[in-house]
Amino acid sequence: MNIYLRKWKEGKTFSRLKLCFIETTDVNVEKLLEGIDVTEVPLETVRKYKTQ
Repeated sequence: MNIYLRKWKEGKTFSRLKLCFIETTDVNVEKLLEGIDVTEVPLETVRKYKTQ
């Protein structure tokens, strides 16, 4: 799961994801979310989305 969260933080996957609910039985949530607490996107980054 950390692989997906890291890629999301880097903007490489789930580009339309605004909110995510994660259910886990792992009691060590701090380790699970280690390094994922803040997503920083450079101001010059422009993301465009198609609307259907």
